[in-house]
Formats: sequence, structure tokens, C-alpha cells
Amino acid sequence: MSSRARTQAQLAAETRRFFHHRQRQPHIVRGYFGGPHVRYTLEENHLSF
Repeated sequence: MSSRARTQAQLAAETRRFFHHRQRQPHIVRGYFGGPHVRYTLEENHLSF
């Protein structure tokens, strides 16, 4: 476990590390969009042109 970022550079590095790790966990990322207010993002062809 790392300590809290104390500088902007540390925050940027920690954020990159977090999202790089999340890329290997698509099941977790999909879970971000399961709530009723964002579920439409999972529907196919939700844009109408």
C-alpha cells in the first residue's frame, strides 16, 4: 500500500498506476456503469442519428 500523494507529480503517477491496473480488470470497470443513472452506456446503439 502506498502513502497518500503529497505533490502533483506523485498524484499523477499514482493515478496512472491505478488506471493501468484497472485496464487488467474489465469486470470491475463494467461495474462502474451498472447503476441506474448510467446503465444506458452499456446498451448498444443508444445514440440515434
